[in-house]
Amino acid sequence: MISIPFFDDHYPIKTFISGIKDIPSSIKENDRDMSLRDQSFKDFLNIPVNRIIYADQTHSANVFAISGDYPEGRLLNINEELTVKHKGGYDSIVTDLPNVLICVHTADCLPLLFYDPVEKVSAIVHAGWRGLCGGIITDTIKVMEDHFNSKAENTVSALSIGICGSCYEVGDDVYECLAKRHLSNDPKDFLRKRPNGKYDLDIKKAAARELKNLGISPENIYDINICTYENKDYASYRRDGKTTAISQNVTGIIMR
Repeated sequence: MISIPFFDDHYPIKTFISGIKDIPSSIKENDRDMSLRDQSFKDFLNIPVNRIIYADQTHSANVFAISGDYPEGRLLNINEELTVKHKGGYDSIVTDLPNVLICVHTADCLPLLFYDPVEKVSAIVHAGWRGLCGGIITDTIKVMEDHFNSKAENTVSALSIGICGSCYEVGDDVYECLAKRHLSNDPKDFLRKRPNGKYDLDIKKAAARELKNLGISPENIYDINICTYENKDYASYRRDGKTTAISQNVTGIIMR
């Protein structure tokens, strides 16, 4: 497992990124037993397993929040226009509670981490092209601001592991969806047309531009610069064809 020094070395938080190489053979042999993998995170971070919360990911733009007022959590933003699974899932978690590890699974989609050191609020987001089109990044920042008094200009963010712009081929439907969302900006800096008529989507560039438009300073946006497709230490749906929940990458953040 690796951490994100941009966060961990400067703030009272701990981050981690776990990939295929971090799954012991004993866990791989028990593919459905998520508790075995959670135990490895517990040992790495020294927290109880019951303080680990995963996003219930459905490729929605729903934002789930956990605080002292609603420790069981509640949906504070609902946008399921592009969801591909059940209703009521969520691809973003925001919290102001310390010692709660919030996590997302990915296998090419982009995890984003946020921390506001002034209001002591953290968030994590699972963003694929559907999440980008649905506005999950903007909606997460809005929940941080509206419900936790956070400010974008105080917020630091990190782009975790994800497929890079040279490996992520998408079609006209994705281009049209993202172009429509970014009407005031030219999407060609993160959507490059291929000779076959399709496009390379640089999801990190798209996310970074949205963060800047929201008021997060460029020097507060950190890219870990690992492509899941190219780096075989990490799960990649595009490369491998399929992944199981337990064999996906996990990115997490916890406030101390």
